[in-house]
Amino acid sequence: MTNNLYHDELLLPDGSHTHKLLAQDTHIHTTCSDSDMGIEDTLLAIIKAKESVNIRRISFTDHDTFNAYSKQEAISLVAALNEGFPRHEQVSLWVGTEMSLPFLTKAGKVESIHFVAYFFPKAGESQWDLVTRLSQSPIQDLFLAYHDRTNERWCALLSKFIARYDDKLPMLYPRIKEEALKSGVRLESTGLAQGLESLFFKRMGESYPQKPKDSHGRTVCFRQDVVRFVADLKLAPYEELRGQVGKGGACHIPKSENIHAGLEEGLRVVNDFDSPKLIGIAHPWRYARFLNPFKFIRALSQIGYIGGVEVFGYHEHKTRGPGLKPPSFELLDEKERVPYQSLARRLGLTMLVGSDFHGTAKHGNCVGAGLPYYSRITQKMRIETRAYAGVR
Repeated sequence: MTNNLYHDELLLPDGSHTHKLLAQDTHIHTTCSDSDMGIEDTLLAIIKAKESVNIRRISFTDHDTFNAYSKQEAISLVAALNEGFPRHEQVSLWVGTEMSLPFLTKAGKVESIHFVAYFFPKAGESQWDLVTRLSQSPIQDLFLAYHDRTNERWCALLSKFIARYDDKLPMLYPRIKEEALKSGVRLESTGLAQGLESLFFKRMGESYPQKPKDSHGRTVCFRQDVVRFVADLKLAPYEELRGQVGKGGACHIPKSENIHAGLEEGLRVVNDFDSPKLIGIAHPWRYARFLNPFKFIRALSQIGYIGGVEVFGYHEHKTRGPGLKPPSFELLDEKERVPYQSLARRLGLTMLVGSDFHGTAKHGNCVGAGLPYYSRITQKMRIETRAYAGVR
């Protein structure tokens, strides 16, 4: 623990003390990306967590989108949540996202590195005005390019599934055709793969209106969405399909087919946005299998691409083998997180904290649970925001 961490007690306005832990969680997902819990349900989980932990700062960091903040949903819901708490227990909301950028390893493989980016209003600007500017900025173009490549990747997965089970299609075709017509999609026996792709995206749009769209207007999908769709077609059981999409599986689509804007290019686009901001590398310990995270953090800091690093979070334990199985999560212990905290202090980086909460889609990581509150973040961002506005 560091001396800038309030973790024992909270002084109440009447002079008494509460022994609730002070906490923050600036890495939370919703159904705007790959969580199975919407913003309202996630906030209910935060309210539940606040029974034992005083969560004071949150951010919805959905993958490559600001959709959680569109139509002011997250902003207005957090404001409503705060009406039910005294001032010393109210939650501040950071406008954020988690960006996926490619990294080419020495072995020639493309891996994804994730960055959390937080944006703060300029002097006299509301959070909603900030979100509007973000949605019209080059950052949105960066996201669109990523969404296009992501959807292409999972379209390729759908095609592989259809090719693998093409012997079952003639028998299932009448039923599938009838179901497609109910969704307004006409299927023909010729060009069936293209028709099923149209049906897939039509259902995605109907089921997940809150998810972002690619440049073709198609709802952005994830691997599990394709697996569920093919299972619903009765081409194969869900578990069988899930076992074919991981590394080594018959229908695996490697990331090397999903190259989009380069890592440096993406970080430059975000850094160029005209507003106070904080960019940090997310869960750096997960990248140790293909790079030295400490050298990588130091290099990005020296160039000026990042101003923060997650130093407190969860390990992801994936089940080995070709199957797509839900990972489990375990909180980093002190021995694991101290090196990242020490590096952040030496480099002057903001220490970030996040659960990477995905609802029930990932097991073991609870929103706000075990995550401390770093008070210097608030002080540092206040100073930087004032400096940005020309106020000293």
